[in-house]
Amino acid sequence: YATSLGIDVQGTILALPLAISDDASTVVGLTNSGIGFVLKLPVAPSNNNCDNAISLNCGVSISGSTINATDSGGSVAPDVFYTYTGSAGEGLIEVTLCNGTTNFDTFLRVFSDCSLTNEIASNNDDCGIYSRLDFESNGTSTYYIMIEGAGQESGDYTLELNCLLGNSSETNNTFALYPNPVDDLLYINSEELIKSISIKNMLGQTLYELKVASFDSSIDVSNLNKGTYFLNLKTAFKNSVKKIIKN
Repeated sequence: YATSLGIDVQGTILALPLAISDDASTVVGLTNSGIGFVLKLPVAPSNNNCDNAISLNCGVSISGSTINATDSGGSVAPDVFYTYTGSAGEGLIEVTLCNGTTNFDTFLRVFSDCSLTNEIASNNDDCGIYSRLDFESNGTSTYYIMIEGAGQESGDYTLELNCLLGNSSETNNTFALYPNPVDDLLYINSEELIKSISIKNMLGQTLYELKVASFDSSIDVSNLNKGTYFLNLKTAFKNSVKKIIKN
């Protein structure tokens, strides 16, 4: 480390560092008048780089900060990284910064690897100036989540990751839908009172949303293109998701 922390116009050393902490966050030393000092230095978050991303599991809520992080791409703003590895089955993964301590204009991105060239999903302002997105997990791959600021902003955040899995036993026992594959009308029967139903495509984009207050419902999906979608059913107690196939 440096042999001095300042020299005046006469060339006099103003402070002499004596030791530095292992993480380079703290310097202790003496001033030229013999007074001891402790100097706290800015330190980047531990998950400042994609290679040091923090692993997350379903249902986690974690707080952190992008302050003092470096810019890895995307917006010209400091960023930090997390990972999610599919282990509980295929389905939609929700990542949100809309709750808790988030205090700056955020941007969320999800990548397939640390090259940061294959962006799977992104969102800027889903809930005010804060970000929320969904992406599809294949149940085995690792996904890399970047939190950064819009523009050049940085600050504190609370990140929540929720798994809306399409083939868990709990999900399959919560409600039934038929026919599946479907051509036009899709019928839904639930064991619990339904509050809302939504359909999302493989990119996590909401294509259909309906407020409900019953145990049974039906949806006309005749205008959907052929392919795979996720139906998300919300009750007072849980969110449940199933895949639907549109013929």
